[in-house]
Amino acid sequence: MEKMGCWDVLDIERMPDGCVPIGCKWVLKLKFRDGVYDKHKARLVALGYMQEKGRDFYETFSPTCNHVSIRLILALTAMPGWQALDLDAEAAFVSSVWGDDEVVYMKIPPGFTDHYGKGKVLRLRQSLYGLCQSPLNYYKLVQEVYEKAGLKRLKADDCVFVRYENNVIGGPSTLSNEDLLKQGYFLNKNTVPVEKRIYKSCPHSVAALIVAVYVDNNACRFNCIELVEEFEAFLKEDGRIKMLREGKLEWLLGVRYYFDEKKGAASCNQKSNIENILNKYGMRDCNAAP
Repeated sequence: MEKMGCWDVLDIERMPDGCVPIGCKWVLKLKFRDGVYDKHKARLVALGYMQEKGRDFYETFSPTCNHVSIRLILALTAMPGWQALDLDAEAAFVSSVWGDDEVVYMKIPPGFTDHYGKGKVLRLRQSLYGLCQSPLNYYKLVQEVYEKAGLKRLKADDCVFVRYENNVIGGPSTLSNEDLLKQGYFLNKNTVPVEKRIYKSCPHSVAALIVAVYVDNNACRFNCIELVEEFEAFLKEDGRIKMLREGKLEWLLGVRYYFDEKKGAASCNQKSNIENILNKYGMRDCNAAP
């Protein structure tokens, strides 16, 4: 976090009069990938409840994709050849830089007093988890970077980004959302011959990448791996958002998803949430209602 320039170390006497540094704590958890233990994870979280509006932050609202959009995406793309990926932004909030009008001071993280010395305080330069304005700052960064990567933000949902490209040699150079819906491209299951494809991995006449963003989780639905690779390559070159492939999309917002790429079928359930509720209230072995 020091290398990323998250903060400046100052003597506490240099703080302006009336400023109160907020606290922070470490949150420790186990990280699993595809249901298998991956690593231990430590996250530094600021105690945002100590912030005051108008002093430490101004705006906090940050949009997130809704379940209606997710269901619509699944309905439109329930076709053979479509795949789903789970992309996770690493250290997402730390990636966003604050404006000059936002000034927040934070106490030294637990366990690092000897490292920085006594009588020191941190002036934050980038967002941290726990701060009231962090989700909004990160969303602004996502919007800027994703649109530069060639994705377009939907008017109906600010957290759904799409990219459509013609995949037939000699076809139209540009496509709009209206074109796709009116001409029924999503309902067309005809396979384009390989020699006529622009993107060889895509069997359809339209190559598509759809990204639904929920804070730092990115649920991707696509029928063209080249578009995904171009998106990832741009993020790597830009350097502000570090994106990791978590594997095929299986979980999102507590819902378990299943995809059959050959048949194009998609299904979901909340069995895990139901089991957790039953375990919590000691009703795991209760009888089912008729």
